[in-house]
Amino acid sequence: MNYKKIITSTLLLSSLALTVTSGLPAFAQEGSDQNNQNDFTSFKEEFFARYPELRSRYERLRNQRERQEARRNNRPVRIRLGNTNLEQLQEGHYEGWVISGEEKISFGKFNFNDRGRYVDVNGNRISPNRFEVPGGTQVDKLVITIEPEGDTDDIPSGIVIAESSSDKTDGRLTFQALDLTNVDGTYVLTTPSDDPEGNDTSGVWFIEPGNPLQPSLDLVSLDGVNWVYEGWAVFDGNPLTTGRFNNADAPDQFAGFNASENVPPFPGEDFLQNLPNDLEAPIDLANGSSKIVITLEPDIDGVDPTGDSPSQIKFLVDDVPENATPGQSIDLDLNIGDLPFIDAQIR
Repeated sequence: MNYKKIITSTLLLSSLALTVTSGLPAFAQEGSDQNNQNDFTSFKEEFFARYPELRSRYERLRNQRERQEARRNNRPVRIRLGNTNLEQLQEGHYEGWVISGEEKISFGKFNFNDRGRYVDVNGNRISPNRFEVPGGTQVDKLVITIEPEGDTDDIPSGIVIAESSSDKTDGRLTFQALDLTNVDGTYVLTTPSDDPEGNDTSGVWFIEPGNPLQPSLDLVSLDGVNWVYEGWAVFDGNPLTTGRFNNADAPDQFAGFNASENVPPFPGEDFLQNLPNDLEAPIDLANGSSKIVITLEPDIDGVDPTGDSPSQIKFLVDDVPENATPGQSIDLDLNIGDLPFIDAQIR
């Protein structure tokens, strides 16, 4: 028995079988594609001219490899979502997307129940937090959006709350819509809408005192994103909006609690009438337990699909000092250590 011939032919056959569906033989790695293909064809013909008895074995291996490749291409791409600090949405829901070239492919809608477990839009548990897209899908990026209640289309809303980094498709998806690293701001307690009546600790305005008044928030531009700023005063556990705004140097979009229209052309609010939750006006924000907060809120054509409550992105906050002096600037603290994230694995 010619063991040398058997060993040589087996090695050659293995090399040929491994390269036949994936490219070119090891000796043909340089040159044009056409030259490589010609070298490959010549190699195959010379091989089987020398060892004709191995052609059927080669064909069998090649067919087996092609079937395996087809199964891999048809097998769904599985995406498993894991640890997250995303909060339960009382209105609307989350939706995951695979970005594949120019294509955006939904891999599922979800929310969270009261225990923080993944659920579908009907409240049914999703276990084990696994979603799928068609086999063969190229995954360039993963994105999580917030979608409005009743959404049934296959188009992302544009409210991106978490996404993968540019150099890694899975792992930890984070909030990247805006860079909040260098935002800053102050506020004052005052009630310009009822001057000179007093009640100055019943209002908050994002202004720098002086003549003329100046805006006191140093924020980033919202151009090109589906987010809007909103100010809040939290009194006795009740979040009271000061209004939504796009620019810190212009009025906000709300004036429902002011006593008159005599207010500065900047974001802020006097809490002097029409308060919700049976709160009695005026309130005292210098009571030692109140907070001032600036949030980022989802926005689709002026509407927040998640409702009227503050979002989880509370990036500027302050505990109002007890007995704070009205009219004096008070610093807001940067709070970006718990921006939204969600872990994802592609399998």
